[in-house]
Amino acid sequence: MNIYNVETKKFQYDETQPSSRLTALFSSLFAEAYLSESLSDLTDTIAGVRTSGTRYTRDAGTFAATLEGAYCISYKSDTLTSFAWHKIDTVAGDGSYVDIDAMYGDATLATLANRLIVLTTDESESMRFVNEKLTVNANDIILLSTIDANIAIIAGDTTEIALKTPVLGTAAMAASVPTTIASDDTLTTAIKTSVELLDDTVYTDGVGTPVKGFLIMGTDGTNPQAISVNSDGELKVNLEVSDIQIGKVELKDAETNNSALISDASTARIATNHVLSVQQLAADGSVPPSGSLNSNAPFGKLTDGTSDLTLGTGTVKTVPSEIHDGTTGADVIPTVNSLKSDMSSVAGTVTNVNGGNRDAGTQTMTLADNDPATVLLGTIDEDTGKIELRTPALGTAIMTGSSPVTIATDDTQLGEVGEAASSTGSVHAQLRDIADSVDDNVSLPPATHTSPEDFIAAFTTDVTITLTGHPTITDNSQIAYIVYIPTGGSGAGRLINGQNGVTLTEAAGVITVNGGGTPFAASDEYQVGLKLQDKGYDDTNDVIKNIKQNLDRGDYTDAVAYTTFTPDDVTYDDGAVLTLISAKTLTLYWSKTASTNDANNIKLIGLTAAAGSPDYQELSAGSPVGGRVLLASNVYEVPKAADVNFYVFDVSGLNFGRFDIAKATDDAPGSDATFTTYVSYGY
Repeated sequence: MNIYNVETKKFQYDETQPSSRLTALFSSLFAEAYLSESLSDLTDTIAGVRTSGTRYTRDAGTFAATLEGAYCISYKSDTLTSFAWHKIDTVAGDGSYVDIDAMYGDATLATLANRLIVLTTDESESMRFVNEKLTVNANDIILLSTIDANIAIIAGDTTEIALKTPVLGTAAMAASVPTTIASDDTLTTAIKTSVELLDDTVYTDGVGTPVKGFLIMGTDGTNPQAISVNSDGELKVNLEVSDIQIGKVELKDAETNNSALISDASTARIATNHVLSVQQLAADGSVPPSGSLNSNAPFGKLTDGTSDLTLGTGTVKTVPSEIHDGTTGADVIPTVNSLKSDMSSVAGTVTNVNGGNRDAGTQTMTLADNDPATVLLGTIDEDTGKIELRTPALGTAIMTGSSPVTIATDDTQLGEVGEAASSTGSVHAQLRDIADSVDDNVSLPPATHTSPEDFIAAFTTDVTITLTGHPTITDNSQIAYIVYIPTGGSGAGRLINGQNGVTLTEAAGVITVNGGGTPFAASDEYQVGLKLQDKGYDDTNDVIKNIKQNLDRGDYTDAVAYTTFTPDDVTYDDGAVLTLISAKTLTLYWSKTASTNDANNIKLIGLTAAAGSPDYQELSAGSPVGGRVLLASNVYEVPKAADVNFYVFDVSGLNFGRFDIAKATDDAPGSDATFTTYVSYGY
């Protein structure tokens, strides 16, 4: 029998049952159960497709080979009542699908299965997990809570109870069996009495005379206390003397039931607004005049307790005020109502009044005899109106007596500093024109190295140019001048170091112009003159250098590196071509390593051109025989032992030549010699 727990909504799982019994149990469960939503949402759910009754192919990813023997559930994602229980038999080599064991559990995958939940290889553990996630269809179960009310027939041997199960959801339990309570049942009788007493306390509002009711009580914090009413049944409330929050309060007129208006400050009101009436009483009980503050304002006074402040006369009442020193008040000019201000003294000395020639209000001003302005002003000629200034002597160190003069900004006579040269312009322009004329007649200073002949000068900024390939500059005084030709080809200028306020400085190959404006522009052409050591001068020996280009006969050159030879057979290895024009002798120097078995041969080849052909081998004349001289090719044999030697060859008349080296024989195996060579020429 399959036992279903209605409270937990799970089948009871018995681990003591054999696997075949449990398998049958789960087959029965799947026929009447559906998976809970939590199981269908498991992250281990594998989406795929049933490709045959026993094969499930996944949409993405691969099955691990270790899943063989694992238990699993197949179902269709949108049909949670169609399941099948399986055991994985094999996993595809590429992991794309699994085949189930048709001899275990359900023989085929669930119809249209597109989900697979793989559990573990432990059968009991896997079944326990599935049992936790199964939910039984309630329509197919006898709910234990309805059994007692539906007992109909008990068999004579009491071994079987037939149940009448009503249709769930019907309006009335028509098939239920009525129950009669025993007449001597004291428990239900007490319940009946209690219900009747409760019913006696229930009244309809405004109907009947109350006889019974509920007692409403409060608490004093410790004990319950009955709420008190007066003889009319009205609630009696006594407020304690301490502060009590009573919530919202509404003030009304007892006769008209109108509520008083409460508004924020400065809120406009209209005549129909209802407000609280407040009447002010004086300390003696008298009532101030009535009316508005404008038409009939209450009287008030300002007093210090002894004297009262009085108002001035007239229709508009004003408060008199007076500036006072405690004894005498300040006077006022009546005609202009202004405060009089008299200067009676300066630094304690009484002012000289009425000393002018206009009126008593004119004050005489006397300049101090040590006032610098008086010294510079000199004397005033009253007849001519001329002021004679005191002019200091010209050439003094400080013109202390001179008056500064500021030239107007729109002055066209003097002009501005730096103004363009003009022979008819302002003073500054004409001075600039004179200076330029002088510059044009000044020769450029001498230079030993100039661009572009000796190095390159190129534009960098409007005040800098960069030198490339220039000799080393150790001192800024070595920079003589810069001649620049603008891009347009006209308006060429020159900058001479140390003239007209121009300074030329050099740092890291960059020459900077200071005091010469911004003369340069991109694409300008430049001639830079440097005053360095004269070319061809030997500073050490204090002589002019003289390089001899055509050597005298009998002169010899230093030895220079020639070809490195490593001949490995009897075929000659060619050396580099040598220029032998005008040479008389050619010396070959060699340092060779030892050869295991073979000697080496050297021969001199003559050429008519550097890349000429054929090879002309050197010959030597033998002794005459019968009046004839035999010419034989010269081959110079070098022993196999290591050695360091040289040989002088006669190359008179040859234009070009080279040396070739080979093994003399190549009969025996072993290491080969390496020749490191040098050559020198004799003229």
